[in-house]
Amino acid sequence: METGADVPVPDCPTGAGLAIMLAGFDNTQVPDAGIVDRIVGFERLLAWAAAGQARALAGLTTRRTAHEVNELPYAVEEVALALSCSRIAAGSKLALATDLAGRLPATLLAWEQGRICAARARVISEGTQRLSAQDAAFVEYQLLIQAQSLSSARLKVKVAALADSLDPREIEDRHIDAAAGRRVIKEPREDGMRVCGRCCPPTRPPPCGPGSPPAPKPTAIPLIGGPPTSAAPTR
Repeated sequence: METGADVPVPDCPTGAGLAIMLAGFDNTQVPDAGIVDRIVGFERLLAWAAAGQARALAGLTTRRTAHEVNELPYAVEEVALALSCSRIAAGSKLALATDLAGRLPATLLAWEQGRICAARARVISEGTQRLSAQDAAFVEYQLLIQAQSLSSARLKVKVAALADSLDPREIEDRHIDAAAGRRVIKEPREDGMRVCGRCCPPTRPPPCGPGSPPAPKPTAIPLIGGPPTSAAPTR
């Protein structure tokens, strides 16, 4: 009789066969040496299912925008309703799925095979947004194997460094683009005053070394407005 110890979970390709294999035995039937393999197997299944959903989302986007590009917001609404999530979350899913299916198919395949997780796939996608399709494919080719063992944070640093070396624009031009994405948020307070906060996208600090000035601190300075000049309520 086959036991949980006899099931070669690490050798099973990611997919429906792995799901059947993992479901065939309870954790109590697996020895200590095999329980970690089951944990990794379920993690691979999560990646396979999420990547499969991404392919379906990319297909939905293609169908909805085949005749009219302006139909994309309706696709976002459709996904948000189907998944009971916000429009922002649905839009993020659609954007990632479309980008991977279009510009970074090898990353999508690695995700589908369980070799990388959703976080790593997103790092590669977002880190190559400003690059051409050819340069994005180069970054993918250079770092995809390393992405299997690097943490998301370490991978993000490597993707950013390689993308910077491929971006033909000057640093000043990239700074202008980053500054354009800044937002100012005004929030009323209970005492009638207002708080203004600047939300700035993260920028890469200058290199630190002997004789180099220290890296600037993140810009997130709340500016407190003065008290009302009259008894009338402020709007």
